[in-house]
Formats: sequence, structure tokens, C-alpha cells
Amino acid sequence: GRRRRRRRRRRRRRRRRRRRRRRRRRRRRRRRRRRRRRRRRRRRRRRRRRRRRRRRRRRRRRRRRRRRRRRRRRRRRRRRRRRRRRRRSRRRRRRRRRRRRREKKKKKKKKKKKKKKKKKKKKKKKKKKKKKKKKKKKKKKKKKKKKKKKKKKKKKKREEEEEEEEEEEEEEEEEEEEEEEEEEEEEERRRRRRRRRRRRRRRRRRRRRRRRRRRRRRRRRRRRKEEEEE
Repeated sequence: GRRRRRRRRRRRRRRRRRRRRRRRRRRRRRRRRRRRRRRRRRRRRRRRRRRRRRRRRRRRRRRRRRRRRRRRRRRRRRRRRRRRRRRRSRRRRRRRRRRRRREKKKKKKKKKKKKKKKKKKKKKKKKKKKKKKKKKKKKKKKKKKKKKKKKKKKKKKREEEEEEEEEEEEEEEEEEEEEEEEEEEEEERRRRRRRRRRRRRRRRRRRRRRRRRRRRRRRRRRRRKEEEEE
């Protein structure tokens, strides 16, 4: 009954490892082959090896949980940064389009005024009485006065619109400066985080190497003692 249980456990472990990347597969296959060779060479003493296997399994499980938590945190931070950049670019494009439309409308109004001046060719009706000529003169004077008043109003409107546009440009420049400062601060924070991560990784690698060296030395010493005793 014991042999059947061991076979089932090995099949489940292989299925879980196939879902991961290729790099990890290669590293773990090499480790397995080395362990199998060691098992074939020495089969006399089995009690000590069982204890070592259990300790290694517990350490592996702890490392897997830590890696999964780190990956989830990194993905959430990247999504938030991308959304902020897209919103800023859309606001700038909308404001520039509004300015261009206002300038085009002003030019069209000026052209229409020039066309109205060409309609003063009604002086061919001189055959009629002089009374009608007086009426025409009065109408012309009134029209001129109205036109002058309209021009003054339009000048005021133009000045107000120009002031509003200048204020909008200043606000946009201030917003752009603030955004640039925020981006610079974010870049500095990222650099600091990267440096901290690199330092932590180096420290961990050094600790792992030291532990591995100590373990190898202990194993060699034990083997020598066992050989001497035999």
C-alpha cells in the first residue's frame, strides 16, 4: 500500500510544475537528476535521508508564497500610472482645437463686411424726383452710425476673448509644470526602489551562497567520518 501512495504524489507534482515558465523547468530537472544519482549510489542508510527531504519541502513552500504576493503588487501599480498619462494627453488636445475654431470664425466675419460695401450701386435712379434722393441720404447716415457702434462692441468682445485665452494658456502652462514635477518625483522614487531591490537581492544571494558552502562542508565532513568508520 505504501508504494501506491508515493506514485500518486509524484504525478500531481509534475502537473503543477508544467504550468510555469521554461527556465524554471530546466533548473529543477537538473536538480532532480543529481538527487536521483545520489540515491542510487547509497541505499544502505535511509533514516537520515528521510529527515532531509522533509526539511527541503517545507522551505520550498515558503518561497513560492512570497513570490506570488510580490507579483500582484507590481501589476496594480502599473495600471494606475497608465491611466493618469492618458487623461492628461486628452485634455491638452481638446483645448487646442477650441482655439483654432475661434480664430477661423473671426476671419469669416471680416470678409462679409467687405461684401456689404459693394451693394452701394443704387445711384442709377436719378430720373426720379429730388424728394426720394433726400430719403436715401438719411438712410445711409443711419446705417453708418449703426455699423460704427457694432464695431466697437466687437472690439470689446475680441479683447475679452483674448484675455480669456491668455488666462487659459497660463493655467495650462502651470498645469504642465506641475505634471512635469510630479513625473520627476515619481521617477526619483522608482530609482530609489530599484536600488533598494538590487541591494536586497545581492544580500540574499550572498547569504544563500554562504549557506550552501557551509552545507557542502558539513556533508563532506560527515562522509569522511562515515568512510573512516566503515
